[in-house]
Amino acid sequence: MKSNCCWVPSDDKNAPWCTYTSNSDYTIVQHGLLNSNSGFAKLTRPDHPTWPDTLANLFFQIDRQLFSETSFVDRLQITDSSNSRHRHTEKPIFIANSTFVPEIKDGEKLGKDYLTGPLIFSDQFIEFSIPLDPASPLYGVGERRGPLVVPRDGWAHSIWTRDVPPIVNLNLYGDQPVFLIGNTGYIFWNSNGKQFQAFKDRMTIRSLGGMIDLFIVRGNSTENAVSLIQEIIGATYSPPEWAFGYHLCRWGYNSSDETWSVNQKMREAKMPQEVQWNDIDYMDGKKDFTIDQDAFASLPQVINDIHANGQKYVLIIDPAISTTANYYPYVNGIGEDIFIKDETGAPAVGEVWPGATVFPDFTHPNSNNYWLEMLSFLYTQGVEFDGIWIDMNEPSNFVAGSSKGCPISSLNSPKFELPVVDKSLFAKTLCPSYNQIGGTHYDLHNLYGLHETKATSYALKALNSDLKPFILSRSTALTSGRHAAHWTGDNFSKWEDLKYSITAMVNLNIFGIKMAGVDVCGFQGPNAEEEMCVRWHQMGVFLYSFFRNHNTIGAPGQEPFVWSSKGQDAIRIALEKRVELVPYLSSTFKTESMFIRPIWNSTIDTQFWVGRNIMVCPILGPAMQFLDCFFPEAGNWCNVFETNSCVQVDSGNPIRRIETEMNSIPAFYAPKTATILQKKAMTLTKARQLPLDLVLNLKNGEAEGEVVFDDGETVNSESLLLKITVKNSLLKLSCETDSKSKKNLESKLKRNLNIGQIIKTGSSFNDSKLRFNSGNLFLNKNLLVLTEFCSKEYEIYLQ
Repeated sequence: MKSNCCWVPSDDKNAPWCTYTSNSDYTIVQHGLLNSNSGFAKLTRPDHPTWPDTLANLFFQIDRQLFSETSFVDRLQITDSSNSRHRHTEKPIFIANSTFVPEIKDGEKLGKDYLTGPLIFSDQFIEFSIPLDPASPLYGVGERRGPLVVPRDGWAHSIWTRDVPPIVNLNLYGDQPVFLIGNTGYIFWNSNGKQFQAFKDRMTIRSLGGMIDLFIVRGNSTENAVSLIQEIIGATYSPPEWAFGYHLCRWGYNSSDETWSVNQKMREAKMPQEVQWNDIDYMDGKKDFTIDQDAFASLPQVINDIHANGQKYVLIIDPAISTTANYYPYVNGIGEDIFIKDETGAPAVGEVWPGATVFPDFTHPNSNNYWLEMLSFLYTQGVEFDGIWIDMNEPSNFVAGSSKGCPISSLNSPKFELPVVDKSLFAKTLCPSYNQIGGTHYDLHNLYGLHETKATSYALKALNSDLKPFILSRSTALTSGRHAAHWTGDNFSKWEDLKYSITAMVNLNIFGIKMAGVDVCGFQGPNAEEEMCVRWHQMGVFLYSFFRNHNTIGAPGQEPFVWSSKGQDAIRIALEKRVELVPYLSSTFKTESMFIRPIWNSTIDTQFWVGRNIMVCPILGPAMQFLDCFFPEAGNWCNVFETNSCVQVDSGNPIRRIETEMNSIPAFYAPKTATILQKKAMTLTKARQLPLDLVLNLKNGEAEGEVVFDDGETVNSESLLLKITVKNSLLKLSCETDSKSKKNLESKLKRNLNIGQIIKTGSSFNDSKLRFNSGNLFLNKNLLVLTEFCSKEYEIYLQ
C-alpha cells in the first residue's frame, strides 16, 4: 500500500509508524442547522491531499437521541456532498429528539470530542480516529478470538467475513463493528471491509468504502451503555423455550438409524436432551433440500419419534446451490434469476460441498419466496424440522472467487490492503466485483449471512406463523440478533477454547446476540478428552444460552454417554441442573440487556455472571484441585449445586480459595437473591408439568428476584411476571399478567404454576412450617399456588 505518510519506526508500541501532516485533514467551510434536531457542516479537503483520490467535499451531520438526563446517543454521519455513498442495508433504531447542536466553527477541524487526528475519505479508503479514555478497559471490537480486554498497544483487528476456524488475530465469521469503554459505546454502522486499531488514547478505524455512520453511546454506567447500544441495534429476538435446552449434533451421523440410535442412547443413559440435530450427512449428494433415500429413508419416522418424546429436531442448510442438471432449486433459481452474477452477467459459479455451485442473492426481491419454496419442499417430504441451521454463509467458497478466478479490478484488489486471512478479499469466498441486486458484493459481502438469516426467518414464519422461529447462523452482522442465534464456528477441543469462549459470549451479548454458544467439547482436533468435556459441559450449563455438543466427521464420539461412568454421572448432573435453571435463564434472557456479563472494569476474564443472580468461576484447566475466585460483594455466596454449602465473604477479603470436585464447578447464588427453578426432567416439556422451586439466598434478611413465564413457543403468548421480595424474613409474592382473564393461566401458559419447595440457602429450612398472614388458604397439597398472587399480595413468614 502506498500511503504517502511520514514513516518513522518507533520502539513505542503506542506510537504509529505511519503519520500524516497537519494539513492532511478536512476544514469546515460552512455550518448550521438542518432542522431543530440536526447540525451540519460542509467540509473541504486541502489542495494537495495526502491520500490519492480523496473526495474534495464532504457533508457532516450530527444528531442526538436523549434517553435520560444522563444518557444519550450521538450519531455522526460523514458522506460525499451528493450523498451517493453505499449505506448499510439495515436501519438502526434511532430517533433524533434533542435540540443539542455541537459547537462548529468555520475554518476549524471537527470537534475533539468526536474525532481526533486526520480524516481521510476516498472512494475505497476511509480513515478516522476516535479519542478514548486511556484508563478504562476496552471490550468488543468484532467477533474475534482473544482476551476479554482488548490490548491498547497498536493491536489491530480486521473485519471481512470468512470461513476460517477461530484463531487469534484472524478475521472470523461475523461483522460486529462495536466496542465499549467505560460508560461509552461505539457502533460503526458500515458494512464494508474494515479494520480497527487500538491505542491507549484512541481507536483508529479504516474502511474500504461506504460512509462514516458512527453512533457514540453515553450511558450513566457500563451496563446502561450496553443497553443503549442494543436500543440502536435492535432488541434480541425471543427464541422458543426449547432453544435453552441441551442440543446434540455431529458431522458424521451417517444414517437416520444412527441418528435415532444416538437419541435412544441418551434416553437410556438418562441424559436430558432437548434437541436432536443432523449435519449435511442427511442430504443426497450434499445438495440442499434433498434427502439421501438410502441412508436416511426413515428420517421422517425418526423425527416423529423425537417429537413423540417431547423433543425437537433441527437440520443444516447451506446457501450454495448445486448446478446439477434438473435439480429443482437450481432450475427454479435460474428461472427466477435469483443468483449472484459475475462480471459477464451470468450466475457466478463457485465450488462447495456438492461440487459446482451458485449462490442465491438474498437482496433479490424474490429471494424470500424462493427460499420459502425450497424449505417448504423439504418440509413436505416428511422432514418436519423445528428449526434451521444455516452454515457456510460468509459466504464460503472452496475456490478463490469462482471456478475461473476473479478479474483484475480495484474492487477485488483495492489500494488499501486490508490485513485478512490469505491476504486476499476473495480467498475462499466470492469475487467482490460480482453483482447483486442491492449493489456490488464488495459492499454487501459482510451482510450475506444476515440477508440469508432474514430470508430463513421469513420462511419459518410463513410455514408456521404462530410459533417462534429458531435459526442458528454462523455469519452475523449488525442486527443479526433481531432474528437468530449464533455459535462461534469450528472451534478446537482445547482447554484454551473454554476460556476464550467467555470472551466470545460477553462480546456477543454486547452486540445484541444473546442466544449464543460454542461447540461444547470442541468441533475439531485434538480429540476431546473426558475431563475437558465434563468441565466444558459444566461451564456450558451457565455460559451458553445456546448449549450444543457438536464435533467433526471422523473424530471419536463425544456424546455424554461415551465417557466413563464417573464422567457420565458428572455430565448428567450438569444437564439436570440446566433443566432446573431454564425458568431463570429464559427470564433473564427476556428482562436483561446481557444474558452473560463479565466482572466489569477489571482484568478478570475467567469468571462471569449469568444475569444478576448467579456468578460462575469455571474450571479452565486439567487436574485443578482449587480455584481462586473473586467475589464482588460481601455476604454469603451459596453453591448452585449444593445450596447448604456457602462461602462467607467480607469486603476486606474478596478473593477466596475454592476446592473443586468432579461433579460440579464453583457456581454461586449472589447475596440477596431470589431465584425460581423447576424440577429436573429429561425434557423441558416434562419439567414444565412439575412444581417449581424458590431458592432464597438472604442478606440481612432480604432478597429479591423476578421471573417471567409464557407458553414457551407461540409468538403472541400471554405471560405472567412473578416478583419476589424478602424483607425482615417476610416473603412477599406478587404477580402481573397480560392475560385478559387470570383463570386457566396454567393451561394458557402450558406449565405448572405452583411452588412445591422453598429452599433457604445455607440451612435445613423446613418449608412445611410456612405461615401465611391470611392462614393457610393458598397452601394446596403443600403447593404455593402462584396464580392466587395475581389478585392480591400475600405475605409469608419464613420460620
